[in-house]
Amino acid sequence: DNQTKLSQQQERALVSYINKLSQRGIPPTSKLTRNLAENIAKTTVGKNWLSRFIKRHHTELDSLYLTSFELSRKRADNYQHLSLYFDLVSQPIFVVSSLILI
Repeated sequence: DNQTKLSQQQERALVSYINKLSQRGIPPTSKLTRNLAENIAKTTVGKNWLSRFIKRHHTELDSLYLTSFELSRKRADNYQHLSLYFDLVSQPIFVVSSLILI
């Protein structure tokens, strides 16, 4: 694929690094992954590069941020959802002190 900014070896190294970060509990975000790729390639990558990279390596990637988790978070992060959330948590909580479940 002559549109690829990284060689196959460079992409394998990037996948390995992403997986190491994920295993250590610090999975890289999309922005960090893009920055890593640009550092390796010594040039900028296109706006669709990351999605194509993920499609090429989806079976090898361990990072939740680069898969559905980030997409779900992005979809949930909107004004209406946040407004509803804060409306709900700001309402008084009624505690029934006589009810004890054993």
